[in-house]
Amino acid sequence: MARTFSPEEIDTSVLKDKVIASIGYGFQGRRYSMSIKNHGFRLIVGNIRDKYYDEAVADGMEAYSIEEAAKRADIVMMLTGDEAQPKIYQESIQNRLRDGGALVFASGFNVYYGFIQPPKQYDLLLVAPVTPTVMGVGVENDVSGKACNIALALCKVGRTPFHLAVETTFAEEVVTDEFHAAADVSVSCQLAMFDLLVEAGYSPEMAYFNTIGWITANVEEAFQKRGSEGLEKAFSMTSNTSHYDKFVYAQTLLDKRFKTKMRRILRKIEDGEIAKEWMLEDSLGRPVLNRRMKRFLEHPALVLERTMLAKRTKAKV
Repeated sequence: MARTFSPEEIDTSVLKDKVIASIGYGFQGRRYSMSIKNHGFRLIVGNIRDKYYDEAVADGMEAYSIEEAAKRADIVMMLTGDEAQPKIYQESIQNRLRDGGALVFASGFNVYYGFIQPPKQYDLLLVAPVTPTVMGVGVENDVSGKACNIALALCKVGRTPFHLAVETTFAEEVVTDEFHAAADVSVSCQLAMFDLLVEAGYSPEMAYFNTIGWITANVEEAFQKRGSEGLEKAFSMTSNTSHYDKFVYAQTLLDKRFKTKMRRILRKIEDGEIAKEWMLEDSLGRPVLNRRMKRFLEHPALVLERTMLAKRTKAKV
């Protein structure tokens, strides 16, 4: 069983007088940075001169080049996309970290698959979001003797609100996270359901609101319910009829062949095959991903959704 840590069990004083650098100020970087700064700790941003750098400045952040931020910081947090990190680390960070400092990742991807191999003279930490309020925490190198305390403190101050930290490893975090993304077919199923309903003669509008539209309308409330009270309580939001449909019929779709395919995906994640594919795909300009995204965005359900959202926005004005 993994150890878990509540906010009350975590002491953040280990971060006092430390300079924490957020490398990147996109979705992850901005969220971590704002939360850490709001907790009263010294936070600087390292970013190339682009719109995210300008956003950091507009937010009142102390912003520098990536190289300068890495030199100034005691704790360097890698918060850019996985695919960008190896080049950033090699060109701007690896020879600028302070001995005895800490290098922190929000994903186990690059360390586990060997795209980044930090030297042993730094604390090497994992502080990874698992849910909006739960963090995975791991320690690969503990040079300072305080690595676990630092990682836990970053969990507590890096997420607002924060409910729980779960002990993990770089390997476990990336495999479970990638498997969730690769084997979760919920959106694909909803699009297929939309297609089948329309083919059967039902209106696209009603098909939409009972598939993709249902997800977008109810996901926030459902996640809040699941996060605070668990999946069992979340089902109280739906009817007994829907329970019968879900547990008697929907589960028949998950047969042995489906699980066999999922198992193959898990093996490809564990041995790094998918990670290598993705890094090659990114280096070639993402041709496969771009085609798949284009097909997704052109799906009739998404076209209908944009039309209805535009009408709703116009009605508000």
